[in-house]
Amino acid sequence: MVITTKFFKDFARNVAQVAVLLGALISHINEAAADARGLGEIDLQVSSERVESAGSASVERHFRLGVYGGLVSTLDSGDRLSFGGFLKTDRGQQALGALNSYGLGLFVGWARESLSLRFGYTLFGETKSMSAAVETAWREASGYELLVRWITWNKELEGNRELALGPSLSYEKVTYKKSQVGSLPETNQELTREALVPGISFLFVY
Repeated sequence: MVITTKFFKDFARNVAQVAVLLGALISHINEAAADARGLGEIDLQVSSERVESAGSASVERHFRLGVYGGLVSTLDSGDRLSFGGFLKTDRGQQALGALNSYGLGLFVGWARESLSLRFGYTLFGETKSMSAAVETAWREASGYELLVRWITWNKELEGNRELALGPSLSYEKVTYKKSQVGSLPETNQELTREALVPGISFLFVY
């Protein structure tokens, strides 16, 4: 795939949108959340998925890595609310070759003791796959992810820091609006990917 000026313009525009939305969220933190602390999250997910289309079926294996950063605030009730941005990558293997993708977006989260929920929305992304030495790319991604996890907190770290980890299960649905095969012109062909994926999450509050 040839990376064009249009790619960088689209990338810059969507990153700017993420920054503006994240800035708007930060500006609306009320006094009750004035004690907000930094939050970092890492998700590791491995899956084997069956894909069917046009009378054929194949198996895809995926390794997903998500890096999330933002702020978290503890309410008087003990619940924790968080928000921020994320970068997700996906490296996979299918019958005809490799595939990889990435996505950028925003998330909001809620936690009560060990139970934690997170909703993320992808604002920009791209996925590529190889088939018979021809690369196919899908662009202009948008979609959502809902993740539930059961985490164990370690609050005995220095400097009031906290660390947590535990198993997770996420449902993700992302739609790509544009496609391009090799060096052919880009078309409006859509691709929708859905996945229910187990994994493990690491959280760090500082």
